[in-house]
Amino acid sequence: MSLTVYLAGPITGLTMEQATDWRNKSKETLRRQGYRVIDPMEGEADTLNEQHVDLRKRVAEIVHIDKYYVDQSDIIFVNFTEFAPETSVGTISELAWAWSNGSIIVAVVPEGCPYDRKWLDVFYTFKVDTLEQGLKKVQGIQ
Repeated sequence: MSLTVYLAGPITGLTMEQATDWRNKSKETLRRQGYRVIDPMEGEADTLNEQHVDLRKRVAEIVHIDKYYVDQSDIIFVNFTEFAPETSVGTISELAWAWSNGSIIVAVVPEGCPYDRKWLDVFYTFKVDTLEQGLKKVQGIQ
């Protein structure tokens, strides 16, 4: 049985490239190693750019879907190397859900970034400085 990894990290306020590049690299690396990877950004590019979308309804859908995915995951791999000027409420929610589920949380938190906080350290099972270190840490979990 392969472990399921959920990719968490800021989206709001980032460019599509900033929000997806690390996810694409992580998916490729982890899937090659046999992990099942859930990327909440898959299929979102078109919806995020649609003008006619009822934003309130869409956000509610995203929250419920992401909660379901977090609940189904063994490992949450959160990357804070890209951060926007505003707090990523969605990512913080995902951390809290995962922590309350007892999931393993591997966090990439560069020193001095806004998410380098003692309060959030309580959620992290493992905390590292770089994406590469984070991927190695996830790959070491069996």
